[in-house]
Amino acid sequence: MRLIACAVVVALVATAGPAAADHCAGLNGAGVLVVECSGSHSTSATAGGTARSGEAAGGSGRVVDPLLVGRVVSSGTLPGGGGCVSVGLQEFGSVEAAENENRVAFRRLENNVDPACPPAPGEPPVVLPSPEVVALAFWRQLELPTPRPQVAPGWAITGLPSYLEPGTTTTVEETFDTVLGPLTITATGEQVAVDWGDGTTAGPVPATLGGPYPGGGITHVYTDVGTVTITVTQYWEGTWSLPGQGEGTFDTVTRTTPIGGFEVRQVQAVLG
Repeated sequence: MRLIACAVVVALVATAGPAAADHCAGLNGAGVLVVECSGSHSTSATAGGTARSGEAAGGSGRVVDPLLVGRVVSSGTLPGGGGCVSVGLQEFGSVEAAENENRVAFRRLENNVDPACPPAPGEPPVVLPSPEVVALAFWRQLELPTPRPQVAPGWAITGLPSYLEPGTTTTVEETFDTVLGPLTITATGEQVAVDWGDGTTAGPVPATLGGPYPGGGITHVYTDVGTVTITVTQYWEGTWSLPGQGEGTFDTVTRTTPIGGFEVRQVQAVLG
């Protein structure tokens, strides 16, 4: 499944205290996920789904990062006595704080034996963003390594091959505690392309082909003396997985590093 970029917006009307967890949510007429607290807190996020009528109305206010929304679990009491649990959404001040709350919430739900608290009269059910939207949001903030290329000894000689060492990390895997559960993203950057700075390009080719003299397989022969900028571009592909909710792929992204001021020299014979 290929992800399509979706706009994800979270708007805050007013912020309740940290203990506020009695929230409900639904899609408004614009297809926006709206989270309403029993207090004054309200957030909304484009869920990428079809608009449904008769559900919660949207709020408005400043735009915040959707990664800041966490799932919150609170305890309650059933009308006839006995314990129950309520699940809601809340905005936090950092991605780390939201992840910590999600981690605590899911651990608590795994060990929970109490039934769900009944919703208040007229309260719509909690509707969460789609797995694709959550995965894409975390993919966009993932810090992928940039290549660290070099061409020894730091300059080239016309007529002789120069050997590129791409200096790439080719695999990154991270797991995030999201509002939908643990999201695992795996990124692979096995391909690189080279702009040699003299109008010649190569690739994409496997980064593993690169290496120092004499065995490296990404080489170039310069014909003219001068100073060039060599640019190495690494291509990253990514996959995601949310247990029980789905998996998919991301569009390819690139990371680029230049080698500026690279000198191309010419060796001249000196007759004695």
